[in-house]
Amino acid sequence: MFLALALVAPVIVAEALIGDIRLGELAVVGAIFVAVQSTMSMIGRRLSRPRWRSVWPSVRLVLAIVFVGIANWLVGDGAYRPASALFILVIAMASAIGRKEGILIGAMSVVAYLAVLEADLNHIATSLPRGAVLVSTAIVLGLGTRRTMASLESAHTKLRASIAGERRRARQIASVEAVGRLLATDGPTSAVLDALMDMLVRRFGYTYVSVYIADGSLLRLGAQRGYADPILDFDGSLGVMGRVMRSRQSALISDTRKDPDFRAAVPGLSGEICAPLIAGGDLLGVINVESMQPGELDARDLETIELVASKVASAMALARQRDELATRAELFTRLSTFSAVINATLDAAALHASLVRAAAMVIPSDTVVLTILERATGEYRIAAIEGGDASVVGAQIRAGEGMSGRAIRDRVVVAVDRFERSQLPASVSLASFADEMSAAAVPLLRDNVVVGALMFARAGVARPFTGPELEVLGILGHQAALAVSNAFLHADVTEASLHDALTGLFNRRFLDATFERLSAERSRVAPSVRPQVAAILFDLDQFGAFNREHGHRVGDNVLQAFAAVLRRRMRKGDLVARYGGEEFLVVLPGTGRETASRIADEIRVEFRALPIAGSGGDALGATVSAGCTELDPAEWRFESLVEMADVGLAMAKLGGRDQVVAA
Repeated sequence: MFLALALVAPVIVAEALIGDIRLGELAVVGAIFVAVQSTMSMIGRRLSRPRWRSVWPSVRLVLAIVFVGIANWLVGDGAYRPASALFILVIAMASAIGRKEGILIGAMSVVAYLAVLEADLNHIATSLPRGAVLVSTAIVLGLGTRRTMASLESAHTKLRASIAGERRRARQIASVEAVGRLLATDGPTSAVLDALMDMLVRRFGYTYVSVYIADGSLLRLGAQRGYADPILDFDGSLGVMGRVMRSRQSALISDTRKDPDFRAAVPGLSGEICAPLIAGGDLLGVINVESMQPGELDARDLETIELVASKVASAMALARQRDELATRAELFTRLSTFSAVINATLDAAALHASLVRAAAMVIPSDTVVLTILERATGEYRIAAIEGGDASVVGAQIRAGEGMSGRAIRDRVVVAVDRFERSQLPASVSLASFADEMSAAAVPLLRDNVVVGALMFARAGVARPFTGPELEVLGILGHQAALAVSNAFLHADVTEASLHDALTGLFNRRFLDATFERLSAERSRVAPSVRPQVAAILFDLDQFGAFNREHGHRVGDNVLQAFAAVLRRRMRKGDLVARYGGEEFLVVLPGTGRETASRIADEIRVEFRALPIAGSGGDALGATVSAGCTELDPAEWRFESLVEMADVGLAMAKLGGRDQVVAA
């Protein structure tokens, strides 16, 4: 429609300026031409067949040539034909559509122009040169227009291809991001790695793809597509993948026949791209793509796979960090529980058992061994074990022997991924342990003193102790050391509260508590089956006068010497206590009055013969009196035992001292 108006308007204007009487005819022809072009435009928009739609513009241009030819005949006269210039406009429009259209319309324009010349033979001589110029101009304009349009069409095609490529790349990157989010959320699970493989096949169009995940020093197959019998793992010594593992640089092999490192998983493979998954300097795995045709994989594919590898590595690093944080949080939660468990008791035996049990829950292990310092001897001995051979309890661990000995000697956390049975301490070499273990040990340090060690072991070498576990192990060691030290302190306080500080024998507080317990037990037993029990109450003769004469320090020596005699003569199950001042009580379970009297007299004789060092170095002597008794079967109160023994003691004192009287 625009072309029709562009052709009709200048013709009408030119005719009006000339003032020719044909203006009316030209106006009618122009109106008809515009109406026909308008109708053809509407018809063209409704055409459904591609063939008609392609030729319809040319048909409209042919009608335009016809109109220009008529206008050229009607406007002007003789050599003056201003409408001839409109042929150039139509030819340019045809050239813009295509080369064939430009040639066709150009030829028709020449024919139409010559037809007008033939009708006006009087001016043919002057019109031919103008016609030649017109034709030359039309040809140049047509060729230039066609060339310009071809360039524009080429640029448009490239632009569309570029846009399509960018859209495809954007969709690919979106797919990578989606898989990356799954990796960051779930980690490199089988399902996520399968999704990665499907993406590389469907979105990127690759046939042979695989992803390998780092497992220690190996790369193990995580997922793959296209391989019937894939290689399951690489150790870094062979193949292009091994080279990438060592160099941590991507590899593009356009023709595998030229690469001596290539190892084919499928016969006929001719190209390979291998890109490492690296995050934080660590090799997390590789992505591998292979093809059958040499040269099929190029630098653009390498760029694409490296981009995918970068995204996947970042997502895997995030997943690893998230897992490490979750692991640390879980470990510290267990550590809190561990602290509560081991601080629930101050009894040494109960503490040792609960400590190894709770430690195995904090850091999952097949065996946990607790070694404790024996303060009396300075030796380290195994006090408890969880998940192992209980026969090792009590075995001595020397500094430097085994994992516990190393921790005790070095005063630091020690860990080895491979600990062999031959490295066990000699004292436990015959116990039941795995031939190979992953092991770790932590010293129990308190106030710069190693009070023990905890050793953790896992059978085999497939489960080494991780960084977070070793980090928690140090904290666990501090808490365990505190608990053990508290148990030591509690034992010391208990010892001090139940024993006499001077003689080391049980004190009156312990005696009263024990009598209460023994009385309760005896009361629940029928009189006919109540066991024998006897008691001896000793009293040092004239001890007050002895103190006044020789001094309290010498008097203390007398008390300690008599206590030593009692400890030496009494059985392990007998109850020996300092009853008060210079009085001592001995309770003899399973013993009658006569036996108690004999034992008491033997002690009296031994003590009388015992020399006591005086303040001046001279030898002094002391004597003791004793009262003995036996608890009647009908009586269950142990206080009665002391009361009757006291009667015997009073009789011995009245009888002249240095004697034993049974009551």
